[in-house]
Amino acid sequence: MTVLASTKIGQNFRVTLPQEVRDLLSLSEDDEIVFYSVEGEEGRVSFRKRS
Repeated sequence: MTVLASTKIGQNFRVTLPQEVRDLLSLSEDDEIVFYSVEGEEGRVSFRKRS
């Protein structure tokens, strides 16, 4: 596993993705990302850009 960036949870549980992550995923306004967990990886959450 490679950590690309870290971020803090803000007011009202808002999360700001660092620019490096937005660039890597080619994210733009109104795109959606999906948070998910993988069986056997308790305590870890991954995310991906929704296709």
